Amino acid sequence: MGVSGRRFPSSIEALLRRAFKGGEPPRINPLVDFHNSVSLRHVVPAGGFDLEDIDGPLELRLTRQKDTFQPLDGSSEVGVEPGEVAYACGNEILTRYFISL
Repeated sequence: MGVSGRRFPSSIEALLRRAFKGGEPPRINPLVDFHNSVSLRHVVPAGGFDLEDIDGPLELRLTRQKDTFQPLDGSSEVGVEPGEVAYACGNEILTRYFISL
């Protein structure tokens, strides 16, 4: 896909790096904390979506030309290249960069 694993580590890789630095993983809320604990215990990416906050069906699909993504640390939506594996709702990409270790 042309995505750098160093620049964009998978969720489990990023979580493991934080854990190996010592201390507790960051606490976000009970649901996210639960998914992080599952990820750390089994060394697999795990996550969830609050379906009440999603307007439409949740899909696991390849990205399309007009899809956009709102990064958590970004101030504006960004376009995505077609063909990435992602969770989507309509043209909004919710999760991307499925990179295996």
